[in-house]
Amino acid sequence: MAHSSKQKKHRSGFQEFGEEVERTFKGIGGDLEEFFTGKRTIDR
Repeated sequence: MAHSSKQKKHRSGFQEFGEEVERTFKGIGGDLEEFFTGKRTIDR
C-alpha cells in the first residue's frame, strides 16, 4: 500500500514528545558538560 506524502510527513504525538525529551536531556547534558569542563560539545 502506497503512502501519500502527507501521511509520510505526519508525526505522532509520541514522536514529537520523544524528540522534545531528547532535546531537553541533551540541553541539560550540555549545560553540565560546559559547567564542569568549560566546553560544550553535546548540542553544538
